[in-house]
Amino acid sequence: MSTFLSAQTRTLNTFSFQEIDISYSRIDYSKHGALQYFVFMYSENDQFDLIEQTAYDCLRKGDLIYHTLYFFIRVPERIEDPYVKNQLFSEFMTHVKSEEKKSDVDLYLNFDKDASLLYQAEHNEEENRIKRVVINLTTKYICKNVTINQ
Repeated sequence: MSTFLSAQTRTLNTFSFQEIDISYSRIDYSKHGALQYFVFMYSENDQFDLIEQTAYDCLRKGDLIYHTLYFFIRVPERIEDPYVKNQLFSEFMTHVKSEEKKSDVDLYLNFDKDASLLYQAEHNEEENRIKRVVINLTTKYICKNVTINQ
């Protein structure tokens, strides 16, 4: 499924993690190549249901958003263990690098609870290119989190 609005493409995808199909959205502003990935990962519950829609609304109003891919991962409620969430994020990043065929991008990570620790430990500083990690993600500040300038 794709939606086209103001030079963006939004697709809904899945990848397999521990025999669970994990759904995620991909919003593409990289018509001429991606330089950065913004990854939002949050628990699937009522508190976070508006994260993606609010971010999507902010992006539609945004100016000069180029060379960027946005990923929104809703973690199923049955995955509660922080270590498993870290494994999920690491496997998702491996999946993204494989699908996008590009790994030399800057990463802007956004979580309800930090799930990047395992990923950071698995990759040296030259490889991971994490520019920012935001935790305690809420809809209140989401518009700041969809851009490089926070």
